[in-house]
Parts: sequence; C-alpha cells; structure tokens
Amino acid sequence: MGNRHDLDGVLACFHPDAIIVGSDGSRYDGLDAVRTLYAEQFAITPDGRCELRSFVAADGKGDAESLFQGTRGADVGSCLDEFRHRGQRT
Repeated sequence: MGNRHDLDGVLACFHPDAIIVGSDGSRYDGLDAVRTLYAEQFAITPDGRCELRSFVAADGKGDAESLFQGTRGADVGSCLDEFRHRGQRT
C-alpha cells in the first residue's frame, strides 16, 4: 500500500491513536498527523517506497520499524527517513 502511495490503504493499517517517531525525533501523534506525514512524503517523493524492517506485537498493540526512501525534487534533497510506528493494529 505504501509503495503504491495508497494513502487510505496505509492509514487503514494504523490504530486511531498511532504514534510515529522519525529518526530525527519528530513525533506524529494520532491518525490525522499520520495522514499529514504520509501525504507530504508521497507528494515530495514520487518514487518513495517503504521497507518494513521489524514488527513486534503483543496484547493488541504493535511496534514497527520501517525505512522510507526515494528521490525528492532538487529543491528538497535526498530522502532516507526511518520511522518507528507505535500503536499499529495487529
């Protein structure tokens, strides 16, 4: 879904109280913030793709680590973002 830039499909994987923490420490709390993050990433990284690195789940909660990478426009620079996702649906 993420590699097809299917925003609704990506968001369907997240719990409404999802938390994403970027490799730079930036934090995105809740589904609206997650939607904004992915919409921005998809818009500025047309060939962007997400690689799931690890996933752990217990008691209906999960923790996933993914690597988002791709080529951004010349005015934005290169892209290699690593995110930790907490509160995903399992």
